Amino acid sequence: DVTLTLRDPDSNERDVVVTRGHIDLRPSVEFRTVDGTVGYLRVPAFTQELVDEASKALPKLLQTRYLILDLRNVSGGDLEAMSRVAQWFLGAAQMGGFVAREGGFGLPFRDDAVAAYQRPVAVLINSGTYGIGEMLATILHDYKRARLVGNKTGGGFHLFQTVELPSGGALNMTIGLYVSPKSELLPVDGIEP
Repeated sequence: DVTLTLRDPDSNERDVVVTRGHIDLRPSVEFRTVDGTVGYLRVPAFTQELVDEASKALPKLLQTRYLILDLRNVSGGDLEAMSRVAQWFLGAAQMGGFVAREGGFGLPFRDDAVAAYQRPVAVLINSGTYGIGEMLATILHDYKRARLVGNKTGGGFHLFQTVELPSGGALNMTIGLYVSPKSELLPVDGIEP
């Protein structure tokens, strides 16, 4: 235990006892069922570990009539992990890809994937949703698998390459742009729900 003395703006002081402890700040998957009919799933970043954790929640959510996929403030992760999540709702489907000066490539997907969740989906987005979160929202929306709800997203996803400079600094260069399944670039100013 640690005792802290706090002083308010009127110069009144009070002591507060705080217990020190270990706080795990690693992101974790959140899921629940509301009234037995609405499922809620939040995957805070698309890493293999978090998607594996979310896949364990999926069987419980399959019993719901509707699903809310929360992508608010989701921006980073692995393209393959994001593709796995998209396939839970789409099955085997082209998900767009990247165009670059030297050509392009499609996003990875499995030919034998089957859509596990086939009921209505709402995707929550906000201004903190950008990058890979925007990609998933766009993919599900393009295939008419989800309605986008919330606020306008952060805007556009670019594939970067980092070049280390002799001075010790670094230069991030855009080397590719994401193209949706409808062959459209993500809007630079964000996606409107």
